[in-house]
Order: sequence, then C-alpha cells, then structure tokens
Amino acid sequence: MTNRVALSDFASQCRRHLKEGAEDELIIVMGNEAGDLDSAASAIGFSYLSKFATSSLTDKIPKGTHLVPLLQTLRGDLILRPENQLVFQLCQLLDTSLTCLDDVPPSFFTSESKVRFGLVDHNAMSAAWGQNRRVVAVVDHHDDEGKYKEDVFVRRVQVPVGSCSSLVTNLFEESLQREATLPQGDRVICRHVIDLLISAIIIDTDNMQKKVEEADEKAFSLLYPLSSLSVDGNFREKLRAACATGSPGLVQMFEREKPIRDLYGGVLLYSKVNVDHFESRDLLRRDYKEYVIEEGKKAMRLGISTVPVGLNVWLKRDSKIDRPRDYWAEFWRHLDSYMTERSLDIAVVLNSFRDEKDRHRRELIMCMRPRPNENKSEIVWETFKRGLEGEKELILKEWMGKNRQGEKITAKGLGRDSNRLGAVYHQKNAHATRKQVAPIAVQWMKQALSHDVTKVILHLTLQIESPDTRRKQFAILRLTCKLWKEIVDSFTDCLIDGDLLLAVKGGKVESLRFLLTRAELDPSSEDIRLLRRASKGESTEIVRLLLNDPRMDLSAGDEAIILAARCGRTSTVQLLLSDSRVDPSAQDNRAIVEAACGCHTETVRLLLSDSRVDPSAHGNCAIQNAASRGHSETVRLLLSDSRVDPSANDNGPIRNAASRGHSETVRLLLSDSRVDPSAHGNCAIQNAASRGHSETVRLLLSDSRVDPSADGNCAIQNAASRGHSETVRLLLSDSRVDPSADGNCAIHNAASRGHTEAVRLLLSDSRVDPSADLNCIIVGAVIDGFSEIVQLLMSDSRVDPSAQDNRAIVEAAIIGHTETVRLLLSDPRVDPSTQGNRAIIEAAYEGHSETVQLLLSDSRVDPSADTNWAIINASGRGHIEAVRLLLSNSRVDPSADANHAIRGAASEGHSEIVQLLLSDSRVDPSADDNYAIGEAASRGHSEAVRLLMSDSRVDPSSDNNCAIYNAASRGHSETVRLLLSDSRVDPSADDNRAIVEAASRGHSEAVRVLLSDSRVDPSADDNGPIRNAASRGHSETVRLLLSHLRVDPSSQYDEAIRKATLGGHIETVQLLLADERVNPNSNNLILAAAAGGQADVVELLLSHPRVNAFTKLNKAKRRATKGGHTKVVQLLNDYKRQKSVQKISSRE
Repeated sequence: MTNRVALSDFASQCRRHLKEGAEDELIIVMGNEAGDLDSAASAIGFSYLSKFATSSLTDKIPKGTHLVPLLQTLRGDLILRPENQLVFQLCQLLDTSLTCLDDVPPSFFTSESKVRFGLVDHNAMSAAWGQNRRVVAVVDHHDDEGKYKEDVFVRRVQVPVGSCSSLVTNLFEESLQREATLPQGDRVICRHVIDLLISAIIIDTDNMQKKVEEADEKAFSLLYPLSSLSVDGNFREKLRAACATGSPGLVQMFEREKPIRDLYGGVLLYSKVNVDHFESRDLLRRDYKEYVIEEGKKAMRLGISTVPVGLNVWLKRDSKIDRPRDYWAEFWRHLDSYMTERSLDIAVVLNSFRDEKDRHRRELIMCMRPRPNENKSEIVWETFKRGLEGEKELILKEWMGKNRQGEKITAKGLGRDSNRLGAVYHQKNAHATRKQVAPIAVQWMKQALSHDVTKVILHLTLQIESPDTRRKQFAILRLTCKLWKEIVDSFTDCLIDGDLLLAVKGGKVESLRFLLTRAELDPSSEDIRLLRRASKGESTEIVRLLLNDPRMDLSAGDEAIILAARCGRTSTVQLLLSDSRVDPSAQDNRAIVEAACGCHTETVRLLLSDSRVDPSAHGNCAIQNAASRGHSETVRLLLSDSRVDPSANDNGPIRNAASRGHSETVRLLLSDSRVDPSAHGNCAIQNAASRGHSETVRLLLSDSRVDPSADGNCAIQNAASRGHSETVRLLLSDSRVDPSADGNCAIHNAASRGHTEAVRLLLSDSRVDPSADLNCIIVGAVIDGFSEIVQLLMSDSRVDPSAQDNRAIVEAAIIGHTETVRLLLSDPRVDPSTQGNRAIIEAAYEGHSETVQLLLSDSRVDPSADTNWAIINASGRGHIEAVRLLLSNSRVDPSADANHAIRGAASEGHSEIVQLLLSDSRVDPSADDNYAIGEAASRGHSEAVRLLMSDSRVDPSSDNNCAIYNAASRGHSETVRLLLSDSRVDPSADDNRAIVEAASRGHSEAVRVLLSDSRVDPSADDNGPIRNAASRGHSETVRLLLSHLRVDPSSQYDEAIRKATLGGHIETVQLLLADERVNPNSNNLILAAAAGGQADVVELLLSHPRVNAFTKLNKAKRRATKGGHTKVVQLLNDYKRQKSVQKISSRE
C-alpha cells in the first residue's frame, strides 16, 4: 500500500507553510482574480503534482521549497462559485483548508518580499502585488503578454487551449501514464487531485463539446481512467448526496438515468450558471478581474465582470417596480455602488446567457465614473467607447430589450436622461469571451489615457477588418509625413507577427527589413516559422536578413536547408551552408535525400561538396528516390560518389526505376557492377513487363543475369493481362519464356480482359493451347462480350465453342451479346437448343429481343420448350417486343400452363402485353377462376383491369367478388370505380367486406366510391366500418361514414369513441363528440384517456360541454399518477380548481 498524501491534508500543510515558513522558501502558485474552477484546479493541481509526481519539471524546483496554491479570492467570497463549492466538497476540500487572500501576510504584497510566484491561468501579475516580483513558473492559455521569460523553471503559454488545467495535466504526462498501469492501492497521486483537474476541463469545454483543442483531448485521456468517473462505482450516489441540498433543478437532473460523465457535466454546468439566489453585487464580483492601466504618470482602474444572466432577467430581479425607468435606475445604482467599492474608473460587464430559444447570447455594458475636478473624462470616455464600438472582433450593436408587457425598450438612465457616462450593447460575436474582450479594453484604455487626439484618430483609421486594406492604409499613413510616420510606427497592435510572414511569402525584401526593426514583432515565433518559409522562396536576400537577425532561433535552420533543398533553391542552400549554425546532415542527411527526390542536380552537387553530408545515409535513400523518379543526371552524380551503394535495399534503385519505366536510369544502373538486375526474384523485369515498359524490358533482357521466366513466367502473364502487346512480343522472342505456363494463364488473362492483339500474338505461338481448362477461355470472352476475341479463338481449330454443354451460347444469350450469338450460331458445332432450349428462355426472360429473334431463326431452337416458358417469362417481366416475336412463331402457345402468360402480365400491370395476348384467340383471360383480373385489381393496375373487363369471357365477380374486395382493401379507388361500373360486380358481397376493410385501413377515397353505390351498407357488421376506422384514427374515413344516414356511431356501447380515446386519436374523438348519437359519458372515457396518458384527449374531454368529468376526477387522477403522466395530472388539477372556483362564485 503506497503512503499517498490526501489532497485535503496537502492543502492544510500548504496553508501552514504560508503562515510559518520563511519567505525565501515559499513559491505562491496562484490563478487569476476571477477565482473560477480552472484557476483553483490549476493552482492546486500544479502544486500537488510538482511535489508528488515525477517529471523533468520536479527536478528543477529547488530543494526545501514549498509550493503553496493560493485562491485569489476572499474566504467569504468562496460561496459565489457554487460549482467550485460542489467540486471541493466531492474532493473533500474544506474551505478552512484552502489558502485564500485573507491568509496572505501584508508584507507579501510589497516588492521587498522574498516570496517567489508561480502563475497559472494568467501570465501577468496584477498591480496589487507590487512591481518587479520574481516569477519562476508560468502556465497559461491566454494571450501571452511576454513577461517573465528569464529565470523560470517552466514557462508554457499555449493558445488556443480550452482549459489551463489541461496544460497543467500534460506537464506530468509520464507520471500519469505510469499511474494508470498501477493497481489503485499502489498509486501515488490522490484521486481527488485527478477529479479536481478533470472537473475544470469539463466546465471549460462544456463536457468536451466546445473549444476543445488537442491539449484538452490529451489531458482528458490521461485523467479519465484515473478519475472517480471511471473507477468509483459509488460516485453517482456521492454526487446525488452533494446535490441533495441544492436547487430543485439540480435535484431533478438525477430523475432521468444518464451516463455518469454526462450527468456530472450537466450538474457542473448547471451549478455554474444557476445564479438565481445572487444579488447584483454578488453577480458583479463572482467572476471579476481587475486591471490597472498606466500611461506615463497617469493610471486608471478597469474592472471586468462576467455575469451568466441577460439584462431582461437581471433588470427585473432587483426591482419589483413595473416602470422601466425605475428598474434601470436600480440597476445603475448597484453598478455605481460596486464601482465606488472597488475604486474603478471604468467598469465593463459581460453578460453571457441563453435566450428563450436556447441560443447563446452576449451583452456588453460599460460605465465610467468621472473623477472629481477631472475635465478630460469625456475625452477619455469617448476614446474608450468609440474604440470598442469599432472593434470588428466584438460587433457591438445598440441594446434593445423587452419590458414585462413584451414591448421593446432601450437602455435608460444614459445620455440626456442623466449625466452618467455609459453604454449598453448586444455583442453580436458571441464567441468573443473575456479572454478576447479584456486585451481590447486594456489597449483602448491606454489610448484614452494618452489624450493624444491625433494618435487616437490615426489608430481609429487603422481599425479596418480586412488585413490587406489595413496594411495598405498603414503604408499610406507612414508615407504622409514624418510626424505621422513616427506615430503610426508606435502602434504596436497594428502589426502582427503574421505581417512578417506575409512579407516573406510575397518576397518583399524592404518590407521585411522594416518589420525586423520592430521590437514587438518576433521573427523566431514558432507560429510563423519564418526561416522555414523563406527557405522555400526565391529570394536569397530574405534568408540573409533573417540569418542576420539576432532574435532568430537557428534551431530552425536545419529544417530550412531541408526545405530549400526540396525546392531546389541552390543559392539559398549555399547561403545556409555558409552559416556554421546550420547542419546540412540533420535528420539523417534529409537535405540531400529531398534534393535527389526533386531532381535538383545542382543542389545535390553543392551538398556533396560539404564533408558533413553523407549521400549514403538513411539506407542510400537519395539514390533510391532519384532512380524511382527517373532523375538520371542525379543518379549519375550520386554514382560518382564512392559512398553511395546502388545495390542497397536489395537493389531497390533498379527495381524502382524499372517499375516506372525510366529506361535511361536503368541503363546507368546496369553499367555499375554492384547492381544485380535479377535481385528480389527478378522483380525488375516482372514490374517493367507488368506496366508495359517495353524499352526497359529490352534493356533487362540484354543482361544475362535476368531470367524472364522467373516466378512461373510471371512477366509474360502480367504483360498479357494488361494488354502490353509489344512487351508480350519481346518476351515471346526469348526462348526461356514459356507462354503456356500455369495452365496457359497468359492467354486466359489476355482474353478475359479483351486484349485482342495480345491474344493474337499468343495464338501464334505453338506452345499456347487456347482450349485449355475445358475451353474456359472462349467462355470467358463470351461472358465479357469480346466478340472480336471470340472470332479470333473460333478461327483456331483447337477451340471447341460447344464445350461444357454449349455454355458459351447460353451465356451470350443471358447477357444479350447478339453479335457473339451470331458468331457462335455460324459454327456447326454449336447447338442453341441445348439444356432444354435454355438460350431462348433466358434471352426472353432478360428481354433481349434481338437475341430472341436471332435464335428463332435457327430451326433447332424450340421456343415452346419447357411448357412455353420463354413467353411466360417475357410476359411476366414486361418485355413486349420479345412477346411479340414469340407470338409470331406458330410453335409458341401463349395459353400454356393454364394461361400463365396473361396471368403474369396482368399481375404485374403490363397492360400492353395483356392487350397483345388478348388479341390471340388461344388465350383465355378467365382461366384459373379469373385469376388475372383478381390479381390486377389487387395491385391497382386499373388499365389492365379495364382491358380484361372488355373481354366477355372475364367475370369480375368471380370468387365471391374477390376483385373489388382486394382493390378496396388496398385503397385502389380508381380500380374500385372501374369494377363498380360492371353490373355483375356486387360490392356488398361477403357481408360488405369491401367497405369494412377499406374503412379499417383508412382508404377514404375507396370508401367514398363504395358509399356512392346503394348496394353497399356501411352499417354492416354492427357498424364495423366506423368502429374500425375510429380505432385506428382514420378521421377522414370517420367523417365520411358519419355523413351516411345508416351509420350509427354509438353501436356496441359507443365502442368507436372509446377506441379512439384509447388510441389518442384526438381529431377522431372531436368528430364523434360532435355527433349527438354518441354518448361521451359512457365507457368512462376520461378514465381511459387519463390512464393512457392521452393529455390532448383529456383536455378535449374536460372542455367539452357534453362530458361530465367532475365525478370521475379523483379516480382519473389516481390512474394518471400511477402511469407517471404528469401533464394529465396537471390538467385534472387545473380543471378541479376551476370547477371549485365556479362553485364558490355561484354560491356568492
């Protein structure tokens, strides 16, 4: 069992160290002033892991030093962060064990103090801590302010990253990976530290759904397997217990079963935004950061609060007065009071919330507190206000809200309404958080403090959204006059590191020269990789400028020479080689490999002249790449270097060159005695032959070491398979090659792929047997429709086209290759009547009419074979031309197999074929008890039905009027109408079965057609039609039936409305309630609807004047409660309350 230190004990120890330890032994690790969970978790997690986890970082911390995590929050303000409180409770962190601002001795805030600091979740200390403090660690995910770069044991500022806790976690990656391999009892790190860090990541990334970056995914994957979410089976219950005293919304989250991760994420996010119990002062200070902006001798204090409530809600919370002007006055009173309390000059409030349609919205409020006797406040305010209004990253629009009556209102208490300097906006860019707003606000405060109107105006002129336009405007202003040039050159925010990149990309030497004079720009930034990009360009002067800049990090130089070599920038390579800091052999001599790969011969020559370069490195990759791409001059140059081995990688260079047909390169390599062209099982000639590189094949064949018959004569087989006839000709000229190898595979492959010339060449070789494998070659050519090859093979006496029981002609008929069938029929050995005349049967089935016609012209073919199956197939599948051809043959009997042909055609709705068959006197359309019309009606083929009815032999009433029943039951109203036009048809047959089934299935149009016939009784089967239609909710059918006098909707004790109620068919229930014959108080309808949770039906019944529901209310409520139908219970309670009020009113 490991002696693991609990997180709560560690926190208590740290607090004691702060009180008792010597100043020079302390490193205070603190998050930002906002005090969110990410700051707290980062500070505590960094301190704990630095002490107990093992990593390269822990070795850099001086021995005897105590890291103390500090929450920059007063202890009394911890309650302002309910999400923090919840996580601290789960991690067993008591408020009394945490180190807060109250615990810090006053002396620690002075510059004389020897205390050192570690900053997490921010990278610049606030003015409250004094000047020139010693910072030894920085871990942050905000924009880098560029401070504390020296004498730090860790400095990691990475943007964008969703959570700072992710960066802290990744610092200890190795230790956390090791923990995951250990049994839980042997783990060194307290699980509560893991839970604390993963909770912060979950909140900041919306449960890994938003703002997730690679660093967050990596951290989450490290933490999750070690966290309580993964290993603690009781975590759900612990979470439930922690939330038990929370708001009802929090408790309700446990009512629905969810995966623990989704539940925990939902609980944390709900806790963060649920601020219903906070007053305005609490909202302003719960997520607050303060900035002191100094410009010369002037200083101002800026406070930024983030509030998770929109103004429409906030304004009405603190004031119970309905008049808009009054609750705005209350809002400004609270804000003024808070600004006074914090001694703020300007306050900015950022509201982040979701509107009534669950859309994310942001609002921005800013207010200035004028200083006494300060006559320039308005200038400062206007500069600050206009600056923010012009920021394209924010997109500020005038605020418009709604009062309690839903009327649109604007902000009150500003401008002419008062002397207050303030403004209220909708922030249209909802993605811009405080992380983006704060730097913008600070920059404009600095501008405002300068009171330099010219400078402000020029700066506003440069607030242009398009970067290209902004750069052009910058250049124009610099060229206007010397004064403007000096002012514009001082704008550190108008030019960014990316401008350096644009200058390099565009080859702008003078622009780059100017930009390199700007101290605020960093040419060594990893984000822009200037030297790497410059090395790919054409300008050597740009590379020279960068190499001469002392800020450049020449660790990028090695990659730069690789890129220059890849692009063939010989002058740049020469320049880089002259700099001793650049190593041309870096990355295993990758530069020469890239140059050789790109056919940059001069660059290769230059690199070879440097003794540090080894052209044989990386397994002689340089010559392999050059050979593979056919760069013969580069290959010649490399071969001249004795260190290069062209036989490396089992003679890879010649194999690759041959495979790609680089014959000149192959010739060069063959001239080197070290190269073996037969290596790797004669792979070179096989690949060259496979791809049809005949010149390369010729070269290889001239070398006695090459065996073209290797690997079972694979070379000629591959060449034939791909139709490379010239290569086949070359190989056949070599006596070692056997074209009949592997069961005559070569000709088989050539024939199956339609390579006629290759087949012709192979047939000219007496060793090739085209009849091999039971004449499989000609059968394959037939199937693939290569008629020219079939003709070629048939000209060879060894080929038997009738092999395999005349399979060739059968296959040709199936596929419909008419020309191939014609060729085969011209050979007397072929019998087209084989396999029971299968050829014509299959051709008819597929509808290949030309093939059918061709086969019919052969006297051996019997089209009536197999009980006239050819015409049956053609009729059933709708091939009218094939049917017409077959009918013209006297041997064909279209009435065969009980008139199967017309039955099949009618069943599938092929009306033209039905008409064609009816014109033949042998066909009996009434066969099999009028099967044809029954099936046509059943499938709604009205045209076929019409044709059949026109034949006097057809009886549409046969089989107890099955035709009209089938049509009606399937909703074929047009067919029903046709059948009713025949007096023999009785739509009321079988106890009006037609309308019963049509109504039951909701075929309202069919029902309408049937109702138009006086013989039909819609009340049949004890009003079965309306009962069935109501039961299934077919409201249109019910409406039709109710309009018929014989229909009684109350039959079977009002079964129709009872079943409609049970099914929740509200429209059907409405229709039936409107009929006076229906008794809505029978069958306990309200009880049935309540028990089934049919809220809409319950509401309808309660509101209907004919329904007496009051006496059944309690019983209905019990049934609804038992079924968990809360909406129904609410409806019943409201109804009961309404009736009680009415009863009291009537008594009064």
